[in-house]
Amino acid sequence: MSSTVNISMLLRKDCRTPEGIARVKEIAGSLDIRPTASGRTSISGKIPLESFVKIFQVSPTQVEPRPPGKSDFGSPDGYTVETELHVPTQLKAYVEIISVVSPAARLR
Repeated sequence: MSSTVNISMLLRKDCRTPEGIARVKEIAGSLDIRPTASGRTSISGKIPLESFVKIFQVSPTQVEPRPPGKSDFGSPDGYTVETELHVPTQLKAYVEIISVVSPAARLR
C-alpha cells in the first residue's frame, strides 16, 4: 500500500499566475507536500500519510488495487476521504480547495 496521499489544490483565480504557482509550490514544500504537476488552475502533489493526517486532521480510507476486469485494466491502490479538507492557513491566500485524488480505473 502506498504511504503517500495524492492531492490536488485548486488555485484562487487571482493566484493563477506563474508567481502564484511558484509561491504555492514553495509553501506546499514547507508542509511536506511534494508538487508533482501543475497547470493554469491547479497543482497536484503527494504528501506522506502521517503528514496528511497531522495537517488535515482526518484519516483517509485506503483503497486496495483492483485487478483488470472486462471493461478496464483495473486501478492502483490509493486513498479517499469522505469529508471536505480544510485549506491550511499558510495556503489560504492562494488555494481555494484541496482534495484527495482517488485512484482512477485504467480504461481499455
